[in-house]
Amino acid sequence: MLIPAGGAWHLVSSGARIGWTVMRQRFAAGLLWRTALSEWPPFVVLVTAGALYGLTREAMGWWAVLLAALPYAYTHVAFTRLATTAATYEQTIRALGRVPEAGGLALPGHAERTADLAVAMGGELGLSPAETHRVEHAALLADIGRVVLAGSGAHRVGEGAEPEVAKWGSAIVAEAPALQRVATIVAQSARPYRRPGEERDSGLPASAQVVKVAAAYDQAVGEGLEPVDALEVLHRGVAYDYDPVIVAALRRVLLRRGCPGI
Repeated sequence: MLIPAGGAWHLVSSGARIGWTVMRQRFAAGLLWRTALSEWPPFVVLVTAGALYGLTREAMGWWAVLLAALPYAYTHVAFTRLATTAATYEQTIRALGRVPEAGGLALPGHAERTADLAVAMGGELGLSPAETHRVEHAALLADIGRVVLAGSGAHRVGEGAEPEVAKWGSAIVAEAPALQRVATIVAQSARPYRRPGEERDSGLPASAQVVKVAAAYDQAVGEGLEPVDALEVLHRGVAYDYDPVIVAALRRVLLRRGCPGI
């Protein structure tokens, strides 16, 4: 009985969170559901503590409350420390993402805006929460390679330096063992989804194209284009550079957010 009850509790709790969050206007409901349902460990702990109490209540009386509370308390402390570590980890990545902006190598706020769009697009495409998280980190760190190229004069957008930026950015990110998959996305984010005379690149993951499209759109808007005009720039590049499926996902995100003219 406890397992079905715990599962039902988890589903109801997840649904309530999604129903009340204002983020539902910015992200696809599917992404919110997948993220909420992936946060199941605390519910398992609570159900386990309840089961332990139920099994020992008759033999131990009210001491069973203490027995059940002890493992829950230890687990609660562990989850709290894990959340603190994760928050510090996220803050560090976001700080690194702003380094090119601080040096004038990228538009102010470009990394955060690109990451926000990339997460929303990942939700539209049905990416898993883990993959969406990696896409977010890749979008935040995609421009870190500009720091290496800062003295060469090739770091400006539009000068064909994107492959070099991606290569050096990937090399920097790969120095962190936990970010190997993120580094791979960064490395592939400069590749076109197909080349002249070839079919779609089957080895190019959607996550890399998500970062590429999100970054290109924010760059175009940051340079003064209206959202509809920036989207049109991407549409003109769907022959080779931008996967039309990914561009369509971006358009759905912009529609949900009420961007004018979309």
